[in-house]
Amino acid sequence: MQYAYTSLKTVIGNVIRNTRIQDASYIADIHEWLYEAMDMMETRFTLEGKWERVDISFHKGKLPCGLRFLDGVEYKGHRLRQGGGTRPAEKDKPLFYVTNASAFSTDIYKQQTAGTHELYATALRQISAQSFHPYDYYFTDMGTINTSFPEGDVTIYYRGVKVDEDGFPMIPDNQDYKQALYWYCRSMMIGAGWEDKQFTYKECFEQFEGIYAPRAIAAIRMPSPEDMEHRINTFVRFLPHQGYYDNFFNTDRGEPMYDIRGLGQLGAAGALGAQQPYIAGTQPTQPLIQ
Repeated sequence: MQYAYTSLKTVIGNVIRNTRIQDASYIADIHEWLYEAMDMMETRFTLEGKWERVDISFHKGKLPCGLRFLDGVEYKGHRLRQGGGTRPAEKDKPLFYVTNASAFSTDIYKQQTAGTHELYATALRQISAQSFHPYDYYFTDMGTINTSFPEGDVTIYYRGVKVDEDGFPMIPDNQDYKQALYWYCRSMMIGAGWEDKQFTYKECFEQFEGIYAPRAIAAIRMPSPEDMEHRINTFVRFLPHQGYYDNFFNTDRGEPMYDIRGLGQLGAAGALGAQQPYIAGTQPTQPLIQ
């Protein structure tokens, strides 16, 4: 995991000092080559979390400038799921395939009220009571976000490149990462015609591709203990956390212990709540319920 960052200007200065370059025309090319190397080594852990509200008109909206990874889309206080069928979103009327809560279901649910009256609700009323239509979706296409609804606004959560006060990208303050950028830039300078009296193009590119770039990527992608705990609580589970996708993977607790003998979740209310967790190969502290 990477926590400290520095400006790309440090690598640019290192290239100019070490190569003793005299031709100023290479300066603009150095910027482009460094951006290329960053794009080759880029991981989502080097990016900054951002969000932006986007207006939707005629089913389309422009994606934020600088977006590299799309983390999620929010619409009317709920997560908007990604679609992607062959039928265009702007088609005259969307198609719905209802499975569980069918509008034609004959099920009637009895609900108790505070008074003496009883309320009977059908599945159709439950569908109408949704805060937004459960079948809305989005998909991206060439710099735009396309939605199943024609008008409105969405909040896009994404990751973009960090920049300093001068607009230069912020890079991880990792020595292997900075050395990888340096060696890639030096190899590109040789390929553009600059005469290097110490190294060849192949030697410089091997320093980037074979040594420093793999080291930098491995160091940046290595998760911290907190990141690993979050991943375990979210994905490494016997039963997925309820609503883990809709709440943007905000899982704040681990999975409870289950009795593998088929008695259900340990620690629940009732008789099972009094049991101690069962560990394979040991004797239970009290008889298990039959």
